[in-house]
Amino acid sequence: MFEQIDLQAVLVPFGCFLGGWLIAKLTGRKSKSVEADPRDSEIRSLQATVRVHKADLHKVKTVGAAAKEGLVDAQKTIETLQRKLKERRNELDIMKLDRKAAIEKARELRTELQNRALEFNMAKARIGELETEISVVRASREMTVGSGTSG
Repeated sequence: MFEQIDLQAVLVPFGCFLGGWLIAKLTGRKSKSVEADPRDSEIRSLQATVRVHKADLHKVKTVGAAAKEGLVDAQKTIETLQRKLKERRNELDIMKLDRKAAIEKARELRTELQNRALEFNMAKARIGELETEISVVRASREMTVGSGTSG
């Protein structure tokens, strides 16, 4: 297989490569000896700075997008919490009104109970007075009946 490759087909490209390399080496040294323009280094420095700032800008945009998404999520959460807070406040207002009504009802019932207790005590006292009168009347009847039968 290697025997079929022509020697001239290998040497010609190798010779061209070697000749090009030598020419480049010889002409390259002359161009390096020429002093470089200081503006070139400043341009390279500015280009590097631009690349760094572009990379920073990309990072900031990425962080900004993430922050914006976080802000949107936070706003949705705040709206949800505000809605729930409003519902809770409405429930609390209703509970306060119910409590006030219950307190008023309890006061009314307490007043009615006190009135009934007072009536009960007055009735009990009246019953005691009536029982006393009855016992006095019985005693006087018995005395009258007893004195009328014995005399």
